[in-house]
Amino acid sequence: MSTTRWIATYDETIGRLDIYSSNSARPVYTWRRRRDHMHATQTLILWSWEHPTDGWRTSLFWERQGETGLLVADAWPIRITVEDRWAA
Repeated sequence: MSTTRWIATYDETIGRLDIYSSNSARPVYTWRRRRDHMHATQTLILWSWEHPTDGWRTSLFWERQGETGLLVADAWPIRITVEDRWAA
């Protein structure tokens, strides 16, 4: 049985946040011009809130890849359910 593995990468040098699937060499989602790691994390939280059936959660710890500016974390697709989300 094969399961899909997801990872999030954040490149500090160019401010790029990506979500990758183990099924593809190309990113599934990309966000550019993230100011720092905190901004990248906020992006995933806000994206998940705005797209509740297509959200993302990452592990608490991001690993730096060697001496580069690339940070990597495991990621999981999530669905958010909010009662009365659009109620006035």
